[in-house]
Amino acid sequence: MGLAVITFTEEQTPEIKAEFAKEVEIGMKEYLSRNLKHPTGRLEHSLKAYVYGKHIMIESDAPYAKEVDQGRKTTEVMWNLINRVVPIKLEGGRTIFRRVTLDSILRGKWRKRPRPGINFVDRGIDTARSRMSIRAQINVIVQKT
Repeated sequence: MGLAVITFTEEQTPEIKAEFAKEVEIGMKEYLSRNLKHPTGRLEHSLKAYVYGKHIMIESDAPYAKEVDQGRKTTEVMWNLINRVVPIKLEGGRTIFRRVTLDSILRGKWRKRPRPGINFVDRGIDTARSRMSIRAQINVIVQKT
């Protein structure tokens, strides 16, 4: 799944493009590992930056990568939990179990709330731009997909 397309505004050598793509990938991974409160190994390992002509494509195999980057704008009902028993951890380490029913969903429970994204793609690009600024002035346009 594509996360973003980076377009160079000025012509750069293929070596600079490849180095910039590598720096973007490293910057995204570093930002994720420092700023998420839970393990990010699967997401970090799935991030790839490819040079394609005048563009750099940023892709990820993780299905939730776009949601982590850009956030969730609306409330979503977790329909896939109907008739399942879900463990809920309470403060103090105790765990209770609840069955998800259609009635509880219709009452407004079992929903994913909206949340802001962490913009790790933009942070990775900023990191790469700051690391490469000594050797080359790089101006890019970022388009998120």
